[in-house]
Order: sequence, then C-alpha cells, then structure tokens
Amino acid sequence: MGGRRTAGARASTRTRCRAIKLGQLAEHLVRGGLWNRDHRLPLPSVRLTGHGDGHAPHRDVRLTGDMAALIREDLRGRIAGLLRDRGGDADADGFPNSVASGLRRDDGVTRGPGVTFEIDRWQTMDAPVDAGVP
Repeated sequence: MGGRRTAGARASTRTRCRAIKLGQLAEHLVRGGLWNRDHRLPLPSVRLTGHGDGHAPHRDVRLTGDMAALIREDLRGRIAGLLRDRGGDADADGFPNSVASGLRRDDGVTRGPGVTFEIDRWQTMDAPVDAGVP
C-alpha cells in the first residue's frame, strides 16, 4: 500500500507547504521591516496578486481577488504574531499591503488559480523626506 496517496493527503501536503511559504514570507517581511525601522526607512510593502487560469474571466477576477484577500489576512496575522514574539512596538497594520487580481501569468505556463507576491523592501533608497532624517 506504500506508494499511493489519496487526494486528501495530497491536499493536506499542499496546504502545509503553502503555510510554510507564507510563514517564510512573514518572517522575511518582519526582519526587513525591523531593519528598516532601525534605519529610519519605511516598512516593506507587499503586493499580493491572485491569478486564475483565464478560462472563465469574470469568475476568475472575483475568485482571484478573494484568494489574495484571504492570503493578506493570514499574512497580517502571521506578521502580528512574529512582532508579538519579538516584543517590539511595531504593528502589523503598519506593513503596507495591497491586493490585485489578474487573469493569468505572463510566463505562458498553464496553472490553476494561485497567488503571487512582490515585495518592496526600501532598503536601497535614500531615506524618504517624511522619515524625519536630517
């Protein structure tokens, strides 16, 4: 019986893998955010984009936007937990994020619905005018 996995087991593995990836993203954002704060730079921002397969465009736009919004809430909770664990005074709501919906990715590879992310860490720019840096 060893080699075959049920659909439920595969789904459970995918869910655990997604949770690990989201945890790593939250860790990356918190570490970068605390570094930025210590250097008087803005907190990193993240853009989450839901993508569909393009087969049902009107349904895909709604579905992918909802997927990205759910991921955003989960990510915000993970960021809050990490900040709480570190005992800092930073707030998860201070990490800017946005949600977008796309019909399909531009790489030409056929996939099912999913969410991608882009991060702007602000670590390579001069301090912004409103950061209070002389």
